[in-house]
Amino acid sequence: MKNSTINQQDYTFQMTLLVFLASIIIPTQFIKLDEKWDNLPKLLPPLAGLILSIEIIRNTKHEPTEREKEISQRYEGLDVREQQLNEREIRILNAEKTAKSERDRKQAELNSKIQKVNESEAELKKHLESINQLIDDRAEIMAERLNNNYVERERELESQYQQKHSELMNWYDGQLKKLNDYKHELDKKILEARTEFNFEVTKYERKILELELTIKKLNERIRDLKAPKLATGGDEIACHECNKVIRFLWQHEPPIEVDAEPLATPIETGERETRFWLRLRDPLQFPLLKSEKIKDGIRFEVGKNTSPVITQEDSTDLVRITLPWNSKAPRPKDVTRKSVEDSLKNILDVGGDRSWLVTGHPGAGKTSSLIYLGQQLGGFDAVRIALNPHQDDYSSYSEYGFLEINELSQIFNYITLLKTELELRRKDKNRRFKLVIVVDELGAIIDAGSQIEIMAIFRQLAVEGRKLGLVILIGNHSQTTKAISMDSEFRSAFYQLFLVGAARYAVDQPHRNTGLSKLEENYIRNAAYPALMLANSQYSLVVHPTHSDYKQYRDKGNLPRNLEQWESNILDTELIKLLGKSEGKFGVSFGKSEVSFSKFEVSNDVAVSYQSDIQQLLTDLPVSKLYPNMGDFEIWQVIQTNLSTQSKTYVIENVLGCGGKYFKQCSELVELLRNKYS
Repeated sequence: MKNSTINQQDYTFQMTLLVFLASIIIPTQFIKLDEKWDNLPKLLPPLAGLILSIEIIRNTKHEPTEREKEISQRYEGLDVREQQLNEREIRILNAEKTAKSERDRKQAELNSKIQKVNESEAELKKHLESINQLIDDRAEIMAERLNNNYVERERELESQYQQKHSELMNWYDGQLKKLNDYKHELDKKILEARTEFNFEVTKYERKILELELTIKKLNERIRDLKAPKLATGGDEIACHECNKVIRFLWQHEPPIEVDAEPLATPIETGERETRFWLRLRDPLQFPLLKSEKIKDGIRFEVGKNTSPVITQEDSTDLVRITLPWNSKAPRPKDVTRKSVEDSLKNILDVGGDRSWLVTGHPGAGKTSSLIYLGQQLGGFDAVRIALNPHQDDYSSYSEYGFLEINELSQIFNYITLLKTELELRRKDKNRRFKLVIVVDELGAIIDAGSQIEIMAIFRQLAVEGRKLGLVILIGNHSQTTKAISMDSEFRSAFYQLFLVGAARYAVDQPHRNTGLSKLEENYIRNAAYPALMLANSQYSLVVHPTHSDYKQYRDKGNLPRNLEQWESNILDTELIKLLGKSEGKFGVSFGKSEVSFSKFEVSNDVAVSYQSDIQQLLTDLPVSKLYPNMGDFEIWQVIQTNLSTQSKTYVIENVLGCGGKYFKQCSELVELLRNKYS
């Protein structure tokens, strides 16, 4: 196989070579000229040579090369592989035939089984149909029997129910009648007991008020006794110097408590000197009074170059002080009024987001300062309310973004509403929208209402307001306990701002230690619009918020500065809804308020309107049929008694009998009675 392949390949090459040579030689010799074959004899010798060459080549033996041997071996390997593949292909075909035969056999068995299952299923369906038919027949028989029994039992139960219902209704009507009679009698006794109780409470409240007034008078008397007694007669200049010395001695640390001797008025002698007599409350303080430090202080206080002469009269508590007439003592050169003005602080740098108490006489800029604080502490987005009982051109809040309330009746309602808002904020941690309340002329409000109850609400707002997003700003002419019923502990909850006259009054009180230097006190006495602030038990000179630029004081005409013209961002009704209360047809509902302002009386027009609405509702509603012999006050007592233990919905539906379509009108009746009698 190998040799034949090699020889065949060699002869092919040789034959190809000879054919190639013949294709070159013969055409050149074999040329047809003029349709004649004249050159044909010339081709015979080459053809003979070609045939001879082919025969020689064919008989020549060829020896294969290494490459040819290698190729021959490879061809033999391919023949073997080809034979193996052919045998494998035959085996695969045989296996496929066997598998196909097995598959056809199993498919035939499966078809046979499926046919048997289908036959069994058809037979089961026939049995099931027969069973269902038997069940239906049995069910019809049982249903017919049960229906007959049910009808008989239903008739029997209906008869028993009618009999029991009749007995129960008779018993219920009797018990209800007894209960109504008992309730009517009980309400009558409760009303009598409540009336007697209210009478006793009123009597004891009157006694308490009398005791409070007595305590106030005693406290004022004690304060007057503790306060230094100033000179009131004698020579004017001598009296003035005597009082300055008394104030200086009381402000000393420790205080030297002295009083002007009433039997010996200050005089100016003919020896060009001032002489006055003081009474020591503690004679043991005479050595301290006679010390050089005290003498130098008196000399500087009254502006003398010569120290005073202090002598004790007959070893008693009476002291005589003599002041020579000399020129005023020179002030230190490095301290001037300009340095004091440069050291003034802004009130918001000293105080912050807390309640404020602003005092000052009319014209001191008190109202404008309250507006300034309300804008700065609350910001533009805050809800701002101004409770101002005096509506005039000089105390208008509306143009600065406040909802201004001027009527006393509305002011008292809003005070109650603020108390409710405080309670809501205690319960709801998310209720923290900024609310700024300005109370202008607090004295006028508490004079028209119940002083104790109003101040109790303001105390709660001042103490808890900062944590709950509330800021209360109170303004008044004076902040003494007598003027606004605030003791020192209550006032400590506020930043206190004294304006103009109030600031001068504060530094002139001998018992009040402001800690200011003499030059700072003189600045307060001489400046046009001084301002003094008390924060965290420390006094500070501050810039007047709105009138610091004016150099001359005027009661009217100096317009406030540093205020922004804002529009109120909320209406009256919107504020009521925002504060968590509803406004119905007949006005604002304030819930179960515990505040009653005894001095404030509802106008006759409002009372008549309330009464007519109440009578109309009582006529239209079933309440009058349930309580035919009761007036509106007795009905309110019944409602109030039940509201203490039951919900409003329960009282309306069950106590007043106003369910369904009467519910809304009855709810209005309850609120009208609440507003009238609470």
